[in-house]
Amino acid sequence: MKLKLTVVFFWLVVFGFSQELKITPKKCIPKKGFYIRLKEVVEDSRCPQDVTCIWAGQAVVIVEVFENKKIIEEKTLYFDGKHTAENTQWFSKYNPDKKLKRIQLLPAPKDGVTIKFKKRYINLVFEE
Repeated sequence: MKLKLTVVFFWLVVFGFSQELKITPKKCIPKKGFYIRLKEVVEDSRCPQDVTCIWAGQAVVIVEVFENKKIIEEKTLYFDGKHTAENTQWFSKYNPDKKLKRIQLLPAPKDGVTIKFKKRYINLVFEE
């Protein structure tokens, strides 16, 4: 019984205090407020799951920012080890009240599998 309670408490601590936001290619833009949309995946040379690679690769995407249904910014983002801080800072200006914990382009590549654009999304995980 103690083990079960410990496991439940662990999952609550790890996952219970975070909030996620998905940025998708969805075209429905709300009339009021900010909205970020995934416009294009320019490149995805990340190492596929279950494959050994010499280079980890990178993903390059273009996102659009809308305010009150009007485009106000278009940004190219690089998903690799070098641009994490820059991406975090950029996303944080649209969510200043929340601390960004993780940014990912999902789903991750799989060897021999083509991922359709409409299935792609940027996953933002915030700390609570």
